[in-house]
Amino acid sequence: MIQLFLNSGLDVLRYGLQNGSVRLFLAAELVFVLLGAVCGVLARSGKRQFICLSVPGVLGCALFLYINSDLGRMALTDAHIWLPPLAEDLVAFSIVSCAVLAFRTRRGRTDGGRR
Repeated sequence: MIQLFLNSGLDVLRYGLQNGSVRLFLAAELVFVLLGAVCGVLARSGKRQFICLSVPGVLGCALFLYINSDLGRMALTDAHIWLPPLAEDLVAFSIVSCAVLAFRTRRGRTDGGRR
């Protein structure tokens, strides 16, 4: 949705509430954010868990860079319109899950180690 907002501004939101496909993208983004929060709560603190939660964000950033590169613009057609929102959803998932994991880990340390 960030890509759509950058290109069209708030008109996307007004149009999106009337258009089913944009509503679907908004719902998918909310699902990824909620899934990221749940995964962040369920993950155990540690480097391996942090790396596992960061991998989707790295893949999303790589996909986003590919889409916005000259090679990606030439290779992609209108059938691939779902790729930019997917890239943003992967990044949102990683950011939320890592933030929740960091918050939970920091909170556990300040409470005297109780969890």
